[in-house]
Amino acid sequence: MKRYSMRDITPETIIKTREYGIKQCQACIDEAVSGKVWVNDIESYKKMQQAHMDKYESGYYDDKIHFLSKAIYIQFGESVPIINK
Repeated sequence: MKRYSMRDITPETIIKTREYGIKQCQACIDEAVSGKVWVNDIESYKKMQQAHMDKYESGYYDDKIHFLSKAIYIQFGESVPIINK
């Protein structure tokens, strides 16, 4: 199995992965607002998701393992295990 690092990820993929994260946060907000899912405090939930969206946009998550995993999938189409045995 090939090992990947952030050096393998192109700037274009980083942008696409950030956009994906932002869209996921917005989808979570939309589900909660529509009533499709229930949350205890909708306003706090929206603020929390907005904070995550801001972090994606700023690049805060760029060096986090979940970000790298999604970037690898977006760029190479491979799902890689996060934890090796």
